[in-house]
Amino acid sequence: MPGAMRVALLLIGLGACTRVETRDCPPSPVVKVVVDASNLVAPPRWPSLPKTTAEADALLVKSRARPIEQVSPVDDYDIDYASTDLVNARAGEHDIAAALTAWLAVDPKQAAYLIFGGTHDSVEQLDLVARVLQRTQGLWAVAFEQLRASGAWTGVPAPTDTDDADLARLVAHQDEALDSLRDRQVRLDYAAWKFGYVSRVIDATLMTRNAGIVPLGCDMPASVRDALPKDLPEDRLMRLRDLHFALSMQTSTAALTSAHLPDNFDPEDPPPSPRAAFFVGENHAYKTGLQAFLPANSRAMSIVLVGGREEGFADRPKLRAIDPLLIKLNGDTSMLVVPEPSAPISRVRDHGVPIPPSAPNSPAPSNIFVSSDAPVTFELPRIKLAVDKRTEAASVRASDHVFALRTGVVSWMGQVRVPPGGWTELRWIAGVIEITEHDP
Repeated sequence: MPGAMRVALLLIGLGACTRVETRDCPPSPVVKVVVDASNLVAPPRWPSLPKTTAEADALLVKSRARPIEQVSPVDDYDIDYASTDLVNARAGEHDIAAALTAWLAVDPKQAAYLIFGGTHDSVEQLDLVARVLQRTQGLWAVAFEQLRASGAWTGVPAPTDTDDADLARLVAHQDEALDSLRDRQVRLDYAAWKFGYVSRVIDATLMTRNAGIVPLGCDMPASVRDALPKDLPEDRLMRLRDLHFALSMQTSTAALTSAHLPDNFDPEDPPPSPRAAFFVGENHAYKTGLQAFLPANSRAMSIVLVGGREEGFADRPKLRAIDPLLIKLNGDTSMLVVPEPSAPISRVRDHGVPIPPSAPNSPAPSNIFVSSDAPVTFELPRIKLAVDKRTEAASVRASDHVFALRTGVVSWMGQVRVPPGGWTELRWIAGVIEITEHDP
């Protein structure tokens, strides 16, 4: 790989044998290979900033590396229909992060990207994504649309209204950078200022940094946007911003490669592939947006945020979340549901209460018991119980489970735990879900 890397060999001790001549060799010297990977992965080449709409169209066509699929935005019907699939659903931040960790690790040779698509009026969505990412293993970096990346467009002066330098200082634990990041957010992030969550954007960068994930910006700076044609249609601007997101991430992960080389890395082997995440507006998260400009041989999952919005903005599907939910929509698109802040849930834990008798003809001792003062359907993956003013029971493994309680008007979904050697009672009484875990 000429010119692609510089390798320094530090030889401790002496030895004259070649690699092939091993039979009569003295013990091999200790060799420490130090790889300078600053050029191990070439960063992407940034194009010239288009000067006309025609140039923008040509650039977008040329830059798309993945097939475009027209996808309608997720609506209430999609949400309610997907919520019937409990087998592929995950509940709780820990289990959601574990599922994302497993997805990222499917093929180590392919770059993998998680694209969270939210709404800019919701601080709860931002907070939930930050908490989930903090628990997700293997991520190199996360890019926030709320923060700005310089990029390297040719034909335009280098922007100064960016967050790159301050984020780099933050990663180096120079926390004095927080003040300038906050000041810039107040001036440049209108949505965060309007809805009062500037400090939570900064908190999200700190949470990810403290988890060993590099926080990045990815949005196109205002000075670069101002250099675009004044008559550029809004949809072209959106797609050029998507291209900026993708190129910024690839530029950053190329520079991060050296930090992710395994201890026994052989310079003749291919370098590790990046694992990264984006938090962007929902319109950027689909295959018509950011995904189209990611490398052709990479994997990408779009995760649409649902819930956590202010009154007047919120959609009203039948689905209501008690705990965070990750539910598969179709293919490589999922939704992450923010729990209701005032969900009617009461949780209690005790110990030493005997397990009630099992249901008649039960193949195994029952360990989850459901009762209700009105007709409801209680569901676990591959289990459905019709409950109406009498207790129904089932046998499940001792673990955390996704459950749904469907009243006919709404579907409450969350996580229920059955303790090892114990049992769990779930009651729907006067519109409140009461969950009692009985430890042995």
